[in-house]
Parts: sequence; C-alpha cells; structure tokens
Amino acid sequence: KSGHLVDIFLEAPCDDNAGVMVKHCAHRLVLALRSPVFAAMFINNSKEAHNASIQLQDVSATTLQALLDYIYADTIPSLSSLSVPRLLDILNAAHCYLLGTRHFNYVAARLLIVP
Repeated sequence: KSGHLVDIFLEAPCDDNAGVMVKHCAHRLVLALRSPVFAAMFINNSKEAHNASIQLQDVSATTLQALLDYIYADTIPSLSSLSVPRLLDILNAAHCYLLGTRHFNYVAARLLIVP
C-alpha cells in the first residue's frame, strides 16, 4: 500500500461526482487473495488482467479507500464516525466484491443501533 511494487491502480469517481477520478495504488496479489471478484478479474483473460489501471464506477473514492483499508489491514479506520449512508455504501461494496464479513457484521449491527 505504500507504493512499493504497485502493479495496479484502481480509479473511482470523486465523492462529489464532478467527473474527477481518484487513483489508488494497489497490488494484484493482495486484491486477488482477499476478493474472489478481483481474482477473477486478474486470472481470466479479461482487459483488467492486462491493464495497469482499472476504473471502478460502482464505488466512490472514499468507499474504495475504506475497502482497501479493510483488504490491506483487516480494519476500517474511523468506523464509528462514519455516517449511515457511507456505512451502507461500504456494506454494499463489500458485498459486491465478496469481501469477508467479520468487520462488516459489526457495521451492519451498528446500523441497527444508530439513533
């Protein structure tokens, strides 16, 4: 995540939907180990397997950063300070990319107790 040996860039739209894409550094191996969706992108003969950059239109830049934090560190920083809409975005993206559910079960439980 520090930029060393980066072999893929994930791009997601800026949260204000101004058409600006935010680029995140990543490692194919790490993404593939944590998400079967990313694994399928990189293993099969798809355009993602050969491109140095992938545009993800289904998540915002902030949501993508939360997913990458989870993929790399198994945690979501500042989880308790996130808004309900942001939590829902993260849950939806985690579901779409078939990420593990341990921390996301906590997120779902938090949604049930938000005043």
